[in-house]
Amino acid sequence: MILSFKKYKFNSDLLSLIISSILPSISMGYNIIIFPLYLYFLGMSPAVIGILFSLQMVIAGTLMIPFGRLADKYGKWYFIVLSTMIPIFTTYVYISTTNIGIIFIAYLFQSLSYASSSGSMSALIAEKTNIANRDYAFSFMSFGTAFGSMGGSLVAVLPSYLSSHGWAMVDSYKPLFFITIILEFLSLSFIVLKVSPDKGSKKVREAKKSFWPEKSKKVVIKFSVLSLIGLGAGIIVQLFSLWFYLRFHVGGSFLGPLYAVSNLFVAVAFLLSPLLVEKIGPVKTIVYTQWSSVVLLLLIPIIPSILIVSALYVSRNLLMNMSGPIQTSFLMSLVSPDERASASSITNSFHTIPRAFGPAIGGYLLGIGNLTLPFFLTGILYAISSTLFLIFFKGYEKKNHKKDFKRNIT
Repeated sequence: MILSFKKYKFNSDLLSLIISSILPSISMGYNIIIFPLYLYFLGMSPAVIGILFSLQMVIAGTLMIPFGRLADKYGKWYFIVLSTMIPIFTTYVYISTTNIGIIFIAYLFQSLSYASSSGSMSALIAEKTNIANRDYAFSFMSFGTAFGSMGGSLVAVLPSYLSSHGWAMVDSYKPLFFITIILEFLSLSFIVLKVSPDKGSKKVREAKKSFWPEKSKKVVIKFSVLSLIGLGAGIIVQLFSLWFYLRFHVGGSFLGPLYAVSNLFVAVAFLLSPLLVEKIGPVKTIVYTQWSSVVLLLLIPIIPSILIVSALYVSRNLLMNMSGPIQTSFLMSLVSPDERASASSITNSFHTIPRAFGPAIGGYLLGIGNLTLPFFLTGILYAISSTLFLIFFKGYEKKNHKKDFKRNIT
């Protein structure tokens, strides 16, 4: 199979949406590394950091469902704008104070941003595509966000550099927060100035008051198996930078380049994932790559060499994440067009709420010095989830992927 670059030709609205997603991914690239460490240096224990991350995801996961339904009713564009404005405010709080209580509240308030964009972005992108180029659109967006995260990961070395040149440890993180605000403003400008607002669905507004997508409920229920992956990811993935620090005593100067290399490989994998779909179909692409990643994940905590662990980390990330855009495209093709935001928000909620309990578990285990068990718990949950996904969707034939909204999936 040869990659069809013609399918990467997108209209102005779609391209602007993709760019608006890529810009914040740059700050995500370094925030996932520095923010747990920043909180740790402010005085938060690993257990409290885990609880904070858990609370945020509980709030976001709970709000995703009503926000998704409202986006289907009144327009997804408005919720995407809201999701971009909120981080500007919360990041300013991180700059203006070191009060742990205020930062705690601001971080929880940022839940509104995740809830607003959860289903809206995927649904609006699906509206701007057709079944022929949808896999390519989501793959390209994921490629761009991974590439942006790669660049952001490299910037994560800045606090270490500044602190080595006389800056106070806490103050050395604040320039990155300024960059975050700039990137969010740029993202907001692309959405407001370049993307046409959608009007929402009159049918959904006139339907009975329910957050559940009636026409797509069978598919949504089957996608609930993602809750196990969410729980597993929360236990260790969000705390990877803290785990590296506790296990090997390395900070941003080492983790930044490592995360950058990882994101680079993942970005390339995103571009190539449609090829794998064309060869073996979406379901096998999702399941086989996830199974492979579990094997590598289980090896990480038992290997004493940081270089080998780093190679396993990069490979695991590649395999686990490369099917992400295919999974999103697969869902968008199965559900009714006027229920896409609702369906996406609910499935994201299935993933997010269980994931919320993970950091509390992982943070507790890391706090008592158990650096191995989180990996085995995560690996078991990943394996169960992938197997159930294969069982639920194994009857989906590759030829059916050429048609939108298959109502007969049982």
